Amino acid sequence: GHKNSVVSVAFSPKGDLLASASADNTVKLWKPDGTLVRTLSGHKNSVVSVAFSPKGDLLASASADNTVKLWKPDGTLVRTLSGHKNSVVSVAFSPKGDLLASASGDKTVKLWKLDGTLVRTLSGHDDWVNGVAFSPKGDLLASASGDKTVKLWKPDGTLVRTLSGHKNSVVSVAFSPKGDLLASASGDNTVKLWRFNRDDLMDHACQWMSDYLKNNPNVTEEERGLCGVEASATALFLQGENLAVDGNINEAISKFQQAFQLDSNFSLYSAAKSLLKGGKQLIRSKNFDAGILAYEEAQKLDGKLEITGVDWNTICWHGSLHERAKDVMFACERAVKLVPENGNIIDSRGLARALTGDFSGAIKDFEVFIEWTDNAEKKAQRQGWVDALKKAENPFTEEVLEELK
Repeated sequence: GHKNSVVSVAFSPKGDLLASASADNTVKLWKPDGTLVRTLSGHKNSVVSVAFSPKGDLLASASADNTVKLWKPDGTLVRTLSGHKNSVVSVAFSPKGDLLASASGDKTVKLWKLDGTLVRTLSGHDDWVNGVAFSPKGDLLASASGDKTVKLWKPDGTLVRTLSGHKNSVVSVAFSPKGDLLASASGDNTVKLWRFNRDDLMDHACQWMSDYLKNNPNVTEEERGLCGVEASATALFLQGENLAVDGNINEAISKFQQAFQLDSNFSLYSAAKSLLKGGKQLIRSKNFDAGILAYEEAQKLDGKLEITGVDWNTICWHGSLHERAKDVMFACERAVKLVPENGNIIDSRGLARALTGDFSGAIKDFEVFIEWTDNAEKKAQRQGWVDALKKAENPFTEEVLEELK
């Protein structure tokens, strides 16, 4: 029945209606047997997303005309929500049905009351916001963006955490029914599953454990005390891990040290490993200063921690690709020293050398890589770089660097 692409569908809570959104500027309501109930017209551009309220008494439609419209299932237009400065591409009702979230190409999420009042605007993404989803309890809102990240927000507008790891635009997000997992779908051909806000979950678990121990007559006083300490230490350690991933390195170390003081089973070696892991995530998300600090503090925390050549190469390669070649050269040298036979690592140093003006050093590194690799395409590409560098030409244009990313 639609005259152009159908890009979103949603069932009503009772399952008696199906809404379809189309690039023909309309929403159609259908019975599950295929009967067309009615067509909702009013948008001036493609309708990109539809969502029913929890009670099924309202339907929200998001459009490339920069608006959201609220409809009754009988086809009555209740109101139009205007305020976005670009296409609205996703809508979601809160579990209680008192709020509506809208995601837009203007890089924001807006929260609305159903009477049309704009409650607040959530800003922080660096590209289109492609999808939004409320947690089952409504205490968190996830937003998916073209900036390759997912952000978690409280409904009051507080940014809780940024989830980095995708290599392309994130286009959709969904919470699991229990709310303990978040799925994100991306143009990098992957779906990622995240356990989020673990410190809050652990605090909840600790409270449950505390209540259980207090009320269980079969638990000794000694067991109550020990379990309470272990639970508290666990919560502190997990908080430290989350802080490290968010780039709050000094705060993370403080949490790790507090956990160790409460319970010596939490070794500083484990804390150092967590810092290193967080550092690598920070580097990949282009937070180089915090990532490098995490590496350094991880070594200070436990000198027995092994930071491999591959770990240092993470800094070398990503830093070089994002205009930090001079700052990450030390990591390139450490990587090569640790794994001198690894051609990929030598290749990374070659890139850093070229970008810092050391053409002769770069030529040597690329020639080693050409001899080392079996990849014919990369051989030819590096040979082209070598030929250019020998002519004192820099082959690393913005286009080439973007391709390497």
